[in-house]
Amino acid sequence: MKEKTLASLRTEVINHKEAIDEFLAERIIDLRVLSANLGLSSLTAHGALETVFLSLRSADGRPYFANLGIIDDHGRHLAYVGP
Repeated sequence: MKEKTLASLRTEVINHKEAIDEFLAERIIDLRVLSANLGLSSLTAHGALETVFLSLRSADGRPYFANLGIIDDHGRHLAYVGP
């Protein structure tokens, strides 16, 4: 009984891990598409990041992104939208 319970829990943990990995991979794709199609100047223009952010949040009705920021290679926030 103990082994069956542990095996069931292992399977459940693996399934959850795979679901989380897939979710994060999809969010990475979202961000890569944005960065590939919109230049830095476009993303940092006044109000542009908010438009992108709202578009991402309403894409399929699920607010996956709580905030969005553009950080340069020196670690400075160039644009930010969120709480």
